[in-house]
Amino acid sequence: MPLEEILSHDPFAFRAASDGRSGTKHEPAAEEIARQVYEKRRAERIEKLTTDLQNERVSIVFRSEKGTTAFVGSRLVQVGDLWEDGVRVIEIRPGGVTLEVDDQ
Repeated sequence: MPLEEILSHDPFAFRAASDGRSGTKHEPAAEEIARQVYEKRRAERIEKLTTDLQNERVSIVFRSEKGTTAFVGSRLVQVGDLWEDGVRVIEIRPGGVTLEVDDQ
């Protein structure tokens, strides 16, 4: 076998199932797969959180020099409080409470 042919062989290429020829397409890197899994889980978590919170209402908002507090359903929250693991209260307004999902 000529040296040029040996050097042109890509040992990491896979054979395409349709035509049996060697291709150059590689599987996604582990980091890309991890990112895709993370994004999917994050989207599912936000969707569940949104569904769970649709029945909750801000009933009372208190303002003082120490900050703003609100009753959301039966819970008393302030800016900075954790709503649940990885979900933090970032803003309280008379019309609602804004939550943020941590990117960790």
